[in-house]
Amino acid sequence: MTYQESIAWLEGVSLYSQKDGLDNMKRLMERFGDPQDKIPAVHVAGTNGKGTTCAFLESMLRTSGKKTGLFTSPHLVRYTERIRVDNKEISEEDFARIADRVREQAEALQAEGVPHPTFFQLLTAMAFVYFSEQQTDVMVIETGLGGRLDATNILKKPLVSVITSISYDHVKVLGSTLPAIAGEKAGIIKPGCPVVVGHNKPEVMAVFEEKARETGSPLYAADTVPSQVLQNDEAGISLQQGNMIYRTALCGDYQVDNLKTALAAAVRIGIPFRDMQQGVRKTQWIGRMQWIAGRPRMLLEGAHNEEGAERLGVWSREHLAGKDATLLFSALRKKDVTSILKALLTDTPFARIVFAKMQDESGLTGEEFTEIAKDHLGGRTVFCAESVAEGIKTARENTSPDGLICCCGSLYLVGEVLAELEKAGKAEAARRAEKRRPGNRLRKGIRRGHV
Repeated sequence: MTYQESIAWLEGVSLYSQKDGLDNMKRLMERFGDPQDKIPAVHVAGTNGKGTTCAFLESMLRTSGKKTGLFTSPHLVRYTERIRVDNKEISEEDFARIADRVREQAEALQAEGVPHPTFFQLLTAMAFVYFSEQQTDVMVIETGLGGRLDATNILKKPLVSVITSISYDHVKVLGSTLPAIAGEKAGIIKPGCPVVVGHNKPEVMAVFEEKARETGSPLYAADTVPSQVLQNDEAGISLQQGNMIYRTALCGDYQVDNLKTALAAAVRIGIPFRDMQQGVRKTQWIGRMQWIAGRPRMLLEGAHNEEGAERLGVWSREHLAGKDATLLFSALRKKDVTSILKALLTDTPFARIVFAKMQDESGLTGEEFTEIAKDHLGGRTVFCAESVAEGIKTARENTSPDGLICCCGSLYLVGEVLAELEKAGKAEAARRAEKRRPGNRLRKGIRRGHV
């Protein structure tokens, strides 16, 4: 298969695949010799902050001299973002080659009467196979959905299980209460393996504490580590623990929690403190409180549920007051859009809103967003865009050069924004290259009478 053919195959799987607990995933990996059991792993679950916590941990491990494998989801622009070795994306050629190997074994299983593996099971298998092939020293693995029945949960004995904050998301699959959702996430806790838990409500912590007692797993709460926030603004975060100060360019209150969680996990793994410090400093994570330079500037934040929106709302009230700020928003129909918009629009300093429809067929239209948000608009000017590209253009035209555009509501929106910016960057680079061509300079000189 070519890269594009492998993508078409993966995206077509959901039409005929079905979940069967973890049995299918186990059968599939047995055909490759269970490579996931041969590489030490850090396993990360949670509702918000999983990806950033994984990024912190991968960077700290790499700084300490380990060859790392990193598996995260979803991707923002390219599928290759999901599978990285030493933070370098898998090449399209290797992606297609590994997909061929996994497809061959998946179809062999299906021929034996076993249900075809799911989309996410296939991608997870590809990551494990690739990390084994590349002889990584350690893997940082993010769950896709939940934990107990997630494809990644075939990991038997992780170095540490990490659970970030829990909030309402995917309630039809995971449960309608926070303890129920926490119960699914707690499924990654393995007997005797340490577990680190980030900032959570008492009723959620109780679920993790009970699971840890059942499995004999030492539990460490990141919140209990004495910490002092020295800085938390647009320039980033400085956090002091003991004699060490950890600095990151990432910003936002929830990134403080993610950093604390990652640091607590790094201590359990045994990463030296100096490597932790340097790894945190070097961490980058696109689409999460990511600033894009320009006039106006853009802030990309993948807040896609009520808790994420509430935290972004608090941050905007603290840091954007008095600035000419525009909200560029979009979301999928399956999300609790009403709660997300209420959190983003209640007493926040956004002067105007651009509602854009994403390419995804389940994306809502600008008019639908406007109707949902009508009680929270507060007299703001509202624009409706038929596409994300049109939304970016509209936001730029109506925001002062010294202002900013905050793009949020969905990681898919962030992905489309990044793709549009990448496309525009390539077009500008091509235009400049064309101007520099010798023939063009000669013709310009002739027109100006220089030749």
